[in-house]
Amino acid sequence: MGNDDIYQQVIADYKITGSVKKTAQNVGTTLVRAQRILITEGLWSSPTSEKVVDLYVRGKTVPEIAEELFVSEKTVQAYLPYTRTEKSYGGEDRSLDARKSGDYRKRMQIAAESQVSKDDMKKEREEMDEKIRSIKIIERDELEAARKASDKRITEASLKENISEFTTEELYTKHMQKQPEVLKLKLSLDMEYVDESDMEVLRKYGKVENGITREILVPADITLHALNYAILRSFGWQNSHLHRFCLPKGVFQKLTGGKNKVDKYDHVEYDGKYKDWVNLCGLYFRYPTEDFEDIYWDDDYEEGQSIKTWFRKKYTGPYRYKGEWEHYSVANAAANRDMKEHSLEKHSIQDLLFDYQGGMDELLERIPLVELLIPKGIKEDSGILDKIKFLQKRQEKEAKDISVLPVAHELIYSYDYGDGWDVRITFEDCYYTKDGFDAQKESGLEGGIIIPVTDKQVLADKTAFDMNNQKLGKAMTLKVATVVMKKKPVGLTVDGLSLMDDVGGIGGYVDFLRVIHGEDPDEKEDMKEWAKWMGWTGRMTKPESLL
Repeated sequence: MGNDDIYQQVIADYKITGSVKKTAQNVGTTLVRAQRILITEGLWSSPTSEKVVDLYVRGKTVPEIAEELFVSEKTVQAYLPYTRTEKSYGGEDRSLDARKSGDYRKRMQIAAESQVSKDDMKKEREEMDEKIRSIKIIERDELEAARKASDKRITEASLKENISEFTTEELYTKHMQKQPEVLKLKLSLDMEYVDESDMEVLRKYGKVENGITREILVPADITLHALNYAILRSFGWQNSHLHRFCLPKGVFQKLTGGKNKVDKYDHVEYDGKYKDWVNLCGLYFRYPTEDFEDIYWDDDYEEGQSIKTWFRKKYTGPYRYKGEWEHYSVANAAANRDMKEHSLEKHSIQDLLFDYQGGMDELLERIPLVELLIPKGIKEDSGILDKIKFLQKRQEKEAKDISVLPVAHELIYSYDYGDGWDVRITFEDCYYTKDGFDAQKESGLEGGIIIPVTDKQVLADKTAFDMNNQKLGKAMTLKVATVVMKKKPVGLTVDGLSLMDDVGGIGGYVDFLRVIHGEDPDEKEDMKEWAKWMGWTGRMTKPESLL
């Protein structure tokens, strides 16, 4: 019997018996294999399997998971879902050598799994029982002392490592375990259709050096919804029009199974299946509802308010999103209802694009940015599609929205569909901080330290490190610490003057600059008066005044 046959028979038998053990016996496979198949399909789970899978999709390795959960590595492997490669291994189109190799691996795997189900599982239970008994009798402060000693050993070991021996990928993996607190973003206005004569105007009158860009620091947990206001403020827009966040087309195609076909106008067609998009609706993507009042539930600006103060309130944490359509339970149910009522399973996304008011590629704005973007210099997870598929199955069983995984190196923010402003968002670096308590903990020294009281003392007490675990200078540390303490973005660099609403996009903005620096005095005066009314000053914004 091939692996594919076993896979399907386990699923069918379990739906009848409801018992993993009976299913394994009926199909003639091991308990561990039956268990992994059912975990992969979202049909069975246990408290331990849920912990294992949660750590696995967060990027933890098998040894790291085993250490954190106090179990053996074989036990961890027994609870991992199958990848696409594992599930397809054993197909009928394999060569003779491949089948022989597969048979050998199968025999060895069965032998290994048998050992897991006997000796290792027995040892695991004994170890867990002992841990539980120990934890019950050890006082909390003794546990804390043990943790300190462990942290000290880890710190001392890391100091001995030569940082040049690690790749950026490995350093970032270590860094993510420290939970980055601040992200460095680069916001770049799309200027693809700006020619050289337009660039001359922008350089001469718009104070542009390389492009209209902004670099900002944001709290790691900032949602896309809150980031929208920071972007508006950074570029000088007034929140007068609709906006959206999207993945690059190639990433969207990959997630939805598209093949990147192009039409006669050389535009990429979203040729992935609607049913594949439905699986991600409410997890990554918005349902294209026409209920704009719900999507923009907090646009509560009142005349007379300071626009700067209002913006600042929007992009300062803590971050919450109250729109009902953003939640999986609402959005996914609507998408599935559409599919069933209109028999859309075999339709492509492209077939249905014009049937909806909103775009099917719009990202949910409740999602924290750190859950979507991959930092610059870090490779994409090769197993991301399998992990996302498992997340989707897990979300089906959860009442609350679950966290997702980073899928792209950049996001596209679009504002005012008429003017056509597009901003590319890239994740340049991330930072974490330590304070006096952390330093004392790592050194293993006992004794008191001065407890910071004022905001100034709290900021001065911080030390910051970047993605490569390099210590930051005083000026940058102060900025990072400010973001952490105030839960508010901070500006770093500014290239180019502020923009404005209703100017006609980048082309209209260039024409505007030509006019106000032109020869016609009446036309110049009228245009300057209009620009002033739109909030444009013509003065360069300092980075510290950006947000």
